[in-house]
Amino acid sequence: SVPVSALSAGADVVVHSSHKVLTAMTQAAMLHLKGTRVRPDRISKALQVLQTSSPSYILLSSLDAARRHAINPANWLTPLAAASAARRGLVKLSGQCNNCLTLLQHGSCGSEESIEGFDPLRLVVNVQGLGLGGYAAAEWLEDKHHIVPELATAQLVVFVLGPGSTLDDAQALVAAFRDLCAMQLAQQDSCHNNSRDSSHKPTDKRSINAITSSQSTSNKQHQQYQPEAALSPRDAFYADSECIELADAAGRVSAELLCPYPPGVPVLFPGEVITAGVIEQLQDTLAQGGAVTGAHDSSLKTVLVVAGSS
Repeated sequence: SVPVSALSAGADVVVHSSHKVLTAMTQAAMLHLKGTRVRPDRISKALQVLQTSSPSYILLSSLDAARRHAINPANWLTPLAAASAARRGLVKLSGQCNNCLTLLQHGSCGSEESIEGFDPLRLVVNVQGLGLGGYAAAEWLEDKHHIVPELATAQLVVFVLGPGSTLDDAQALVAAFRDLCAMQLAQQDSCHNNSRDSSHKPTDKRSINAITSSQSTSNKQHQQYQPEAALSPRDAFYADSECIELADAAGRVSAELLCPYPPGVPVLFPGEVITAGVIEQLQDTLAQGGAVTGAHDSSLKTVLVVAGSS
């Protein structure tokens, strides 16, 4: 079974990533509008700022083909069975290794009344019990088993199944996690034994520090900041800029858009004042294995600020 759609649940506007959850080509998506709370003319005006006047009819055709494919219930039987098999396998595996994995599902978060429904084709796995961050787990799964997650965060790894997903894919995912769990638990046992026998053997502090660092970073929650706008984005964009060390940027006016991913929400727009809290959030995102888009320096050692701002 699948949950009700967002529109049926009361949403006014829904962005549908058809290129991710359906069979449409990359970059193809749909924008659904329902009701009268949001005016269609305002949506149209906003789209004119973003869209090209020469859309790709190949992408539009792929959206129509994806819609036609998705409307047939038979096309979802195998993906749903694969997702169910993967979820059962991961829950069983977690039970075999001291609940080292936690899956987001009914009963695992919030009350039943507070949750409209779960997407059965989306697997959200918390890997903290392995002493491992989500970014590191995602990188290992891709490098060692060629499994590319949809998303990773400091604590979670997210997988999306859809048209084309099979039971073989589900088995491969569970097998990969079995290898990951075995490797991490063996490392933890080794660290524990080294610690217990420290009077006879030197402790492998690097392994312990790696696990502790991963856990402490994953548990860190950042405060949501409301940046102060010193200039309009237009004025900041056209102003002269200078490149300085990120560590020295607190109090300066940003000349670039900085967007940590995940979650993919900008923490700074051009014209906004850089704060110590924002600097910490950006640095932590990179330290955990995430990315910051919009920066001229991908390492984020330096940033562009409005010249003469203070």
